[in-house]
Amino acid sequence: MTLIQTLRALAGAFALAGTVIAATLSTAYGADDAGAVPREKMAAFAAMAGTWTTRSRFTPDKGLTWQEGPPETVDVSLRQRGLALYERPRTPDGPGFHVESHLTWDQYRNVYRLAAIDDNWGLMDIYEGMLDGNRLILTNLKSGTGFPTEDGGMLNFRLTYTVDRDMRTMTVEASSDAGANWFDYYHISYERVES
Repeated sequence: MTLIQTLRALAGAFALAGTVIAATLSTAYGADDAGAVPREKMAAFAAMAGTWTTRSRFTPDKGLTWQEGPPETVDVSLRQRGLALYERPRTPDGPGFHVESHLTWDQYRNVYRLAAIDDNWGLMDIYEGMLDGNRLILTNLKSGTGFPTEDGGMLNFRLTYTVDRDMRTMTVEASSDAGANWFDYYHISYERVES
């Protein structure tokens, strides 16, 4: 058998294996479209897709004073066949603090999950939560991806997104006692530039 014949045989074997695995998974989970439920859950965020100008404020002292960050343009899109909402800064190397996020619905645990990656620490912070009316509320309490503090403690965060059409906000609250108490930390307002 020549090298080309061997490669063709391997390619055929891999294609067959892929078909068998896909059919097995489809049967195992009882659906021809395994993404139907998460796609339906993610449709709640379709209005968030588009380009936005963000304005951020940070408070180092639990809301007594606030520092303004530079405005930023972010692109938000439903991707992966409508299964994931991505938010990415348009100029990730510009001034300020930049975060990319990826939101999905976990149909096996019935929870929204968001991964946020910043350009300062590089930590992939994992949040879980649910919709409450037009608000998506998520925390990183369960994932253990909080930020260690100088005194040996842990700083956790709660994110609250409003899900509106042309103007929306995200508030970030912090907790140093595992969610027993929350205080102001960071606010972002979003103004739509284009759909």
